[in-house]
Amino acid sequence: MSQTRKKYRPLVMSSDVRLDAKPLIEFLTKAEQLQYLDKHTVARWWQEGLSVYTADKWCLRFGFHPAEIFGHKFYEGCFDSE
Repeated sequence: MSQTRKKYRPLVMSSDVRLDAKPLIEFLTKAEQLQYLDKHTVARWWQEGLSVYTADKWCLRFGFHPAEIFGHKFYEGCFDSE
């Protein structure tokens, strides 16, 4: 291996940034996709919000990029550690 390896940021799988679930739930309701989610999951999202990682996972499962749903707020939690 080369001695000049790139130094990448450490992977942070937990973020203190919580996204409001309202945009995702409204979007899934309009797209008639909310029926595929467990009602307890949706209730938890309403109460606690979503981490950027959860938002990313679920948006991608439904075929959308999280920035399409959450806008710039999605990126606020992506690089929260230096």
